[in-house]
Amino acid sequence: MHLIDKQLNHMLSGEFDEAFKISEELEAMGSDKILDPFGKPNPEMWTRHCFNRAWFLLQRGHYKEGSILLEHGRSISVYGGQH
Repeated sequence: MHLIDKQLNHMLSGEFDEAFKISEELEAMGSDKILDPFGKPNPEMWTRHCFNRAWFLLQRGHYKEGSILLEHGRSISVYGGQH
């Protein structure tokens, strides 16, 4: 199972600390190291990570950074309307 999917499972189970640990791991990997489930580079995986990370940052009071990352959800049609 992909780390982003594991993170989502933790979030849906209310295990936010575990989900945030995965977010930190993905952030440390960087955009060029997060691969899709087939092991290939895929920029959308980084976009998904950024959108998920936004919610953690907002929850922790980092409103500016969280709001900026939240915008990534528009490009994958999971938040707001298209630009």
